[in-house]
Amino acid sequence: MSMSVSSSSTWRYTPTVKQGVTMFSAKWIAAITAVGLCGVATAAPIAVGHQGRLLDAAGSPVTGSHDLTVTLYDGSTTDASSVWTRTYTDVPVEAGYYALQLEQGSPSLDTNLFDRPEVWVGVMVDGGQPLGPRNRLLSTPTAGIASAVPVSSSGGCAGSGSIRWNPSLRALQVCDDGSWAEVGTGGLRTVDGARQWADGDIAVSCEAYRTGQGGTYAGETGDGLYRIQPEGASTAFSAWCDMTTDGGGWTLCYTENNGSVDFETQTSSSVSYGSDGYRADCRKIPFSEALYVQHSTGNAAWFSRNSDVRIDAYPSSGSTWGLWAGHGAASGTSWQLMACNTPMNVGLFASGYTGCYKSCNSWCGDTSTPYFRVYGNSSYTGVVFNQNGHTTRGNQLMSVGIR
Repeated sequence: MSMSVSSSSTWRYTPTVKQGVTMFSAKWIAAITAVGLCGVATAAPIAVGHQGRLLDAAGSPVTGSHDLTVTLYDGSTTDASSVWTRTYTDVPVEAGYYALQLEQGSPSLDTNLFDRPEVWVGVMVDGGQPLGPRNRLLSTPTAGIASAVPVSSSGGCAGSGSIRWNPSLRALQVCDDGSWAEVGTGGLRTVDGARQWADGDIAVSCEAYRTGQGGTYAGETGDGLYRIQPEGASTAFSAWCDMTTDGGGWTLCYTENNGSVDFETQTSSSVSYGSDGYRADCRKIPFSEALYVQHSTGNAAWFSRNSDVRIDAYPSSGSTWGLWAGHGAASGTSWQLMACNTPMNVGLFASGYTGCYKSCNSWCGDTSTPYFRVYGNSSYTGVVFNQNGHTTRGNQLMSVGIR
């Protein structure tokens, strides 16, 4: 079917409203709908929904694919300036209806384009003349109320009610009685290299983030550094969280290659997780499970306490906590877990139970069951993952965590 666009000024149109869409009958008809917008202090890319209906010269709905050019103007008259335009090729049209998402374009569509008294929309079809009349973008009632909210351009917060975008925190803030307060999203965001709740709160452990204690586990999720502050800890700190293994929620306490671990003094480090010497302060985190990660293979073993009682604090030297069940690279229900700080600095020490409960200084002569430990002393050097450790072993990277 041959189509043409006329520049005749004798337009006929009858405005009607149907399902929230304003339609105009003419040789071509473009109907415009848009979302409400709220200005912020810093321009941000946006997308605006746009729908319309096209009729031919006889008033019949158009079907097929057509190129549509959408232009935004600062006024309704022919001498108004264009502030944004974009051409969409091969737009599908069915029974006259089409739908577009206005974004990007020239210049890039952002909130600054709407910081003006009026914005009008014009449409051209297949490179023809602009259709008339233009339609004005109108805000929804909610957006109209939002447009009256003062935006802080200087960053100052002298009273209450104004808003600003804080780029360093990547957060929207509202002035509340002279202080900036974040408008929380309920999810996670990254601040200074570590994740925390978007409203600024900090969880007590990686498990608390993963299970949504204090917020919604959404947004910037996954394995990585998180800010935590266990109950009773004076300050918050960053720790690596494994949010994948067995559902995640593991707080990783140390990574070791060939040395010993001192829980009381080695509570932080400048190296990253997975590197020899990584440490985090896990002393005040209650737990009932322990995780061991062998970095050379990616294998993991974890142990769950057979008792439902969680261990209140991790750990004190020589602590033993009954029998545990093994999972992952470990198996069976007869494992022993204990914390050895001094004089055998082997960290959280897991091994098979032979009918004799080990202590940090006496390993029951167990030369058969698998061990999970770091360096002990000159007789028990090396790092052991799922092999008997009642002997000297080689060096390898292993990380240990709890939940």
